[in-house]
Amino acid sequence: MFIKDGVLKNQMKRSMFYQVTLEQQWEQIYSSQNVYNQGKSVSIDVILDREITYVAGNKAVWDERNVVEGTIWFRSFGRAGEEANVGLSVELVERMKWEQERAGRVGGKEGPLRVERVEKFEEKGYLVIQDEESERYSCFGMFKNRTLKDLPFPQNKDLTVRYVQHNGQSTYVSLNDGVFIPVLNLPLSSNRYYVIKPRGNHKGEAFTCSREEGMSTCCFCRCVKDIKPRPFDPRNIYQQFEISVYKTLCASKGHFHAKSIAPDGFSPHFLRRKGWSVRTKTTKHYELDEAPGLNAALRAKLPEFNFPPSHKSSEDVVVGKWYSPFMFIKEGTLKDQIERSMFYQVTLEQKWEQIYSSQNIYNQVKSVSIDVVFDREVAYVAGKKALWDERNVVEGTIWFKSFGKAGEEAIVGLSVEIVRRMKWEQERAGWLGGEDRQASVERVEEFGEKGEWREFGCYVLVESFVIKRMDGSLVMTYEFRHPHKIKCRWD
Repeated sequence: MFIKDGVLKNQMKRSMFYQVTLEQQWEQIYSSQNVYNQGKSVSIDVILDREITYVAGNKAVWDERNVVEGTIWFRSFGRAGEEANVGLSVELVERMKWEQERAGRVGGKEGPLRVERVEKFEEKGYLVIQDEESERYSCFGMFKNRTLKDLPFPQNKDLTVRYVQHNGQSTYVSLNDGVFIPVLNLPLSSNRYYVIKPRGNHKGEAFTCSREEGMSTCCFCRCVKDIKPRPFDPRNIYQQFEISVYKTLCASKGHFHAKSIAPDGFSPHFLRRKGWSVRTKTTKHYELDEAPGLNAALRAKLPEFNFPPSHKSSEDVVVGKWYSPFMFIKEGTLKDQIERSMFYQVTLEQKWEQIYSSQNIYNQVKSVSIDVVFDREVAYVAGKKALWDERNVVEGTIWFKSFGKAGEEAIVGLSVEIVRRMKWEQERAGWLGGEDRQASVERVEEFGEKGEWREFGCYVLVESFVIKRMDGSLVMTYEFRHPHKIKCRWD
């Protein structure tokens, strides 16, 4: 009675009831490509329909003010002009509108909606460090209380999920180790984490949600069957968990439970149980200190330029410091990598590097002509210049490969997210990328001072991302030269 489709007699024969589903999807309203890797932001200006209906597969027209016998009619026309009509009762349309408005949609008489905004690109993540001052003590300060009372979870501690179950006079305690890493590009307040298995089988892989389709039948009930941890993928929502505090009658803090971000996902059993706690232990394998990220003021200052032209470069100045979990940097086997370095230190360093030099042996020259070609970006693995192809992405990883004098191969993989963040950080400082990784400088420098000069040097600003293991050993260096930052020095 609430949906009208053809004549009433035929409608009742065809369908006495109608199924109505509410479905969600992300629909693209604008797209852009960064062909030359020079874009740092995208300006969006697009007009879209706030609401739209389709009848018989074609866009329909309707007027909610024109109600005929309690029915609003939706009408569409095919290519040959054939007409298709469907009527919805006012009550049904009002219920649909109400359902949308309580989800935040704003209706009204206005038609199309205009979207104007500027989107800036930035890939980022957070790590939490628990220091000695934040640790709690019990028994008048004699013993450390190693149970976490609240979110967020720290990454500089070994964490164990502890669940206690009482059965009569018996008590069962289950323990599961996990490395909780905050999900990329979300604030810590979202409480979303990747959970990595730190030891045993599937060491270094990510705990992954099972799905409804994988449920089994046991004792006449549908049972969730956990799946084994799988290789980490930061874009896989089945590897993301939302942790929340589980309040009990006895305690309001210190107990948690986790749910899947995916609507059809089920967290592993040890996480989806309600009321588990987390115990911390100081790790023996690494120590994370403060990593404040980028020091923008120091970076803008640039390194001192007070050295003689005989120097090939200035001293390195560290202008940024981060930590990266092992999942975003790949070297060797996963098992060996975790044992060697669970986290990596990433620093951004600046220096002036000489790209051209000249000597005025006979004191007869008053100018210098510079014509030089240099690498705009270069990577070093195991101390050797590396090769890589950003178009060749294997399982979300870009591989950098170098060869020693005897032909021995050294390989390091960086996740696409890490490389994008490095490029973004460089581009917002004026660096221009592109398919051509070389740049050239052609200019004439005049010696404008009195007297004679003996030596001349031309320098370019180099910013380098230096990746080290937690023991301080070097993994790789990724350098970016800024042709728009050129300085010359006479002596």
